[in-house]
Amino acid sequence: MNDGIVFVDDDEGNALLAEVWLSNAGFTNVSYFREPEKALRYIERNPKPALVISDYNMPTMNGVDFLQEVKKNSPEIKTIIVSATSRLQWHPIQPHKVLVKGVDYLDDLVREIKKELGI
Repeated sequence: MNDGIVFVDDDEGNALLAEVWLSNAGFTNVSYFREPEKALRYIERNPKPALVISDYNMPTMNGVDFLQEVKKNSPEIKTIIVSATSRLQWHPIQPHKVLVKGVDYLDDLVREIKKELGI
């Protein structure tokens, strides 16, 4: 496992905003994906990231299902799910942390990344 981060959000605007925000916060080892299936293939073929962050509402696979797949193959990877709603219907395997998108969402995300990575 390395110190990398995988970030998945199907919304291009959200992904670009997160990329700028995380880069400004000093996170340079981040791989961004708009499709969870591509992120899964990347995780399977490359050194395992320390953290995977996923949006919840995506058209082809929701964030909980995506993170379940990540955890099934690599249970040691830490995970964060982000959502515009605080009422998620959870599957049996929950991600480590849930963040609700709001005014301070990206600041909260940076804090949670630092906490999860022990920075």
